[in-house]
Amino acid sequence: MGAMNALMDASRSALANAQTAIDVTAGNIANQNTVGYARRVATFSTKDTVQIGNIAQGRGANISVSAQRDRVLDQRVQYGTQSQSAADARLSALQSVESIFTLNASGSDGAGIGDSMNGLFSSFRALQADPTGISTRQSVLNAAQTFADAMNGASARLNGLQNSLGSQITDSISQVNTLTAQIADLNLHIATTSGDTSSLEDQRQSVLASLSALVGFNQVAGDHNMISLTTSDGTSLVSGQIPHTLSVANVSGGMHVISSGGTDVTATISGGSIGGMLQARNVDIPSVQNALDQLTYSVATAVNTDNSNGQTTAGVAGGDIFSISANANGAAGAIRVSATNIASIAAAATSEGTTGGSNAGAIAGLSNTSIVNGKTPSSYLAMMLTQLGGTVQNATNDSTTAADSLKQATTQRDGLSGVSLDEEAANLTQYQRSYQAAAKIFAIVNELLANSINLGNDVAVS
Repeated sequence: MGAMNALMDASRSALANAQTAIDVTAGNIANQNTVGYARRVATFSTKDTVQIGNIAQGRGANISVSAQRDRVLDQRVQYGTQSQSAADARLSALQSVESIFTLNASGSDGAGIGDSMNGLFSSFRALQADPTGISTRQSVLNAAQTFADAMNGASARLNGLQNSLGSQITDSISQVNTLTAQIADLNLHIATTSGDTSSLEDQRQSVLASLSALVGFNQVAGDHNMISLTTSDGTSLVSGQIPHTLSVANVSGGMHVISSGGTDVTATISGGSIGGMLQARNVDIPSVQNALDQLTYSVATAVNTDNSNGQTTAGVAGGDIFSISANANGAAGAIRVSATNIASIAAAATSEGTTGGSNAGAIAGLSNTSIVNGKTPSSYLAMMLTQLGGTVQNATNDSTTAADSLKQATTQRDGLSGVSLDEEAANLTQYQRSYQAAAKIFAIVNELLANSINLGNDVAVS
């Protein structure tokens, strides 16, 4: 009877183990698309045998369930996500900058910068040929207004893009604070939960994936399976069960990120969409804006200077055509046409009669003069747009490289942690057969035990 009871225990254990393995497989299939989920694996191990007489009787198998998670592979995916999110966010912003000048160049958003600048110089060239013509003089003022409008428009759209990025950064920082609070809370639950914490770790991994898309961070394992998160310079985002919030501040026109301790950590945030947006807002766009301001300031001041050096039809010195800032800073947004009367245009040089056009010719000649940081206006604009195009291309390459790296890291991670439906289907078939076999053994042993009991009763009666 001892051997029979041992067989009964072994078959009962086999049934329970097969059911557990089926449950594990079903859970894997159900969570195939769950972010942060790590595939569970049922592992069987032989129980110690029991000695019954001269026979070592088997007692079945133990079963354990483990999550297939590798922290190194998980962190590679996190770093890859941080890099790609940063590259994509910066590229998106730069493409928006490029579109500002593409729209201008196409003429679908008003006269392009280049066209308006060429139109300004061409209007003075026409004035040189007809210095007293009312229509040619009015054309100069119209061209000046078109030039100012083009610069104003481009500057306004750059400022609008900066403001939009600033709002997105502020919203994203708020999301970061929410996610770090969730991670700290999950840390606490993981540390204080007895037994299996795989589901809690899955939840934490899902939150980490969301956080990686927003901001760059380093992860350090702590006691009781908790983790801590820091920026690249060690500023804490999460310390065990304690979250540390971030805030934003406008410092000298730049968007800055401030830690809970009051430290400016902007320079240490290079990953996630926040890192990419900060780069675009604080570095890339100001660079383009500065170049646009310099072009505007140089052209406007040169035109003003030459017009002041000539004489009007009334025989007096010409005044400023443009109202412009005292220096290049903010010039594209500030430029206005100050000349309101065609009589203020000084087409003639002081050395000729008031009906001459030499001074208008000199102003027209500015188009071929190195008046913008040692370059002609058109050459400077071409350089500016070429540099912008190069920056966009580099950002595109960075985005492609980051995407490839993330794909490789994700493939490696999913090879361990991901759920394969083909593999799970095969496991399900195997465990189903195991369950059926265990049930058959159980039924046979149960019948044998019943027969033995009945046989004993018959012997006792006789």
